[in-house]
Amino acid sequence: MYTKDWTEAPFKAFPRVTMCDFKVRRLGNVHRYTIQCTLPINMYNEKIYMFLWFWFVFVAFISTLDLLIWIIRYCLRGDKIRFLKNHLNFYEGGRDQKEKEQVGDFLDNYLRQDGVFLLRLIAHNTNNLTTTEIVCSVFEKWKTWNNFKALEGSSSEPTAPSDDNDGIADDTIVALDDVDGKSEKLKRK
Repeated sequence: MYTKDWTEAPFKAFPRVTMCDFKVRRLGNVHRYTIQCTLPINMYNEKIYMFLWFWFVFVAFISTLDLLIWIIRYCLRGDKIRFLKNHLNFYEGGRDQKEKEQVGDFLDNYLRQDGVFLLRLIAHNTNNLTTTEIVCSVFEKWKTWNNFKALEGSSSEPTAPSDDNDGIADDTIVALDDVDGKSEKLKRK
């Protein structure tokens, strides 16, 4: 066991005291001396690296804690629904009860795990207004698609277009996006 002060240990990375060899020339003769030298710069290096060590431990702890929070948010369905409802209510000042009930279906059948994760990353890296606009835009597109699917009465798989009328069947509702992002429904005859 080493009984001296740890700052003077021989295995220390930044020794404060060391042995220095130097030559002195006197009257044509060269004399070699070995003396004990102090290295004051190593005191500063020691403090800097000690601070960096504690800083890396702190960053590792915070990163681990943040990873656990992201995993919990990824697994909890209620947190995802609350996230979506907060952004949908913020944009339009509240929605009717039917749309609030559709949020679970929107989450389960459209966004799924990766969609909400992507929206959370967007929310983390942009402001609240941008995230709200994206969530509301995706929700409106999903409602349009869901209503179109309900009116068509078909499955969610796309069907092959017919040969007449440029691939659009008669009496089919078509949703087009204009420049402003508003959705128009046209009935083709």
